[in-house]
Amino acid sequence: MEIPKYSLPEGQESRGFAVLICNETFSKKPRPGASQDLEYMKQIARQLGLDQLNSENDKDLNKDDMNKVIDDAVEKANTTCYMFLFMISTHGDERANPRKSGQIDHALMSIDEEFIFVSDLVEKFNDKNCPLLAGKPKLFFFQACRVIDHFQYMEHHSEMHIDGMSGQLKLSDKKHIYWTSNHNDHEKFSEKNANIDRVESSKTKGTLNAKEFEIIWLNGTTHCFTAETGSEVNYWVVGLTELILPGKTYKKEGKYLKVSEEVNAGTLSICKQVLH
Repeated sequence: MEIPKYSLPEGQESRGFAVLICNETFSKKPRPGASQDLEYMKQIARQLGLDQLNSENDKDLNKDDMNKVIDDAVEKANTTCYMFLFMISTHGDERANPRKSGQIDHALMSIDEEFIFVSDLVEKFNDKNCPLLAGKPKLFFFQACRVIDHFQYMEHHSEMHIDGMSGQLKLSDKKHIYWTSNHNDHEKFSEKNANIDRVESSKTKGTLNAKEFEIIWLNGTTHCFTAETGSEVNYWVVGLTELILPGKTYKKEGKYLKVSEEVNAGTLSICKQVLH
């Protein structure tokens, strides 16, 4: 079977357009050396004979900047363009996409720790939104993790508020939870993860908002943490879940947490992130 070929025009000053993005500088989890990815991207674009549309705005973009670069590319690519290339190097995650009825989708992180879903991005360049690109090569390359390492995230300081004070929450050695405020030296909350009775978030407790979660200790003490973003809450809650129930599969069923084939009431009030 002969494979159809697409012939790019020869002698043209430009064969098409490229959008290249590299996010390296993150406050909690930087990506040192990622700028080298951008140099390789630029080299590939040049070899393909493509003009980079965002050469003045291609590194360390927040969500608004990323959306503007993408929207500008849609407008530009919907003119005389024989080929389109999109390449990005950044952090990523898998999470529910509200525009796709909650379907789990690959998401790309901006430096302000917001997300753009891959399916939403690619859809902007389909035949309906970009009719002049119909039948032409459209290449998308995503250098981004699909799942965040929650423990690695928790081991970096996270900006939080507790009892009206701002500070940082940190996990050390996957065992000790520290709280450091501007008013006190750091305080060790937990010697062992077993000191945690359960963790609750707004997904399972109506009295909490999306940026809060509670740790309920075995001695009955409760600490309520308020984070800067809802994603920070997700990372902490899922990570703490993994600590309390290491190596077990679990999911939330009604008011209970199902661990393997046993149902434990009140053990933990959260499900894995993939089910969020």
